[in-house]
Amino acid sequence: MHTREQYLSVISSRYTEVYTYIGMLEHATITRVLKEIKAIIQAEYNIKKRIYGIVNELLENTMIHQESKGDTVEVSILKSASSYRIITFNTSTQNEIQSLLKNSSNINLMTQEELRNRYREKLLTSSINEKGTIGVGMELVRIKSRNKILISTEELADQSIVIIDVKVDN
Repeated sequence: MHTREQYLSVISSRYTEVYTYIGMLEHATITRVLKEIKAIIQAEYNIKKRIYGIVNELLENTMIHQESKGDTVEVSILKSASSYRIITFNTSTQNEIQSLLKNSSNINLMTQEELRNRYREKLLTSSINEKGTIGVGMELVRIKSRNKILISTEELADQSIVIIDVKVDN
């Protein structure tokens, strides 16, 4: 997918790529990716734990919300002197993308305390939807990253690509 190369080229002068996975996703793949990340990321325990949790949540969300189960998914972890970036590239339907953009815009406006309260409230009161989730994934990602989530989309001839970029400061 050329989208990945174009996106990463913009930040390549400031970051070094430390991990990449490109392929289809299923639970066994997520487990393998998480084991590889655990072995590769050389960071202080709390940073490593946050990265691990964010990657897990992003990949689980991707698997649940991707347009077709056989679509290629890409995840990259980049590192600079002061932060890590976790970036996923995956397909999604237009409805899912619009919902994601609206939700992320809302949670990016919240303070950490407001976000934690919303997360707790959803855990306690939300019901499980048709995809088997209660919709707290992006809140959890933002809480763990302690930064705003960058989401962008690209329309290709036959697919809608969603790019999620999460920064974790050292």
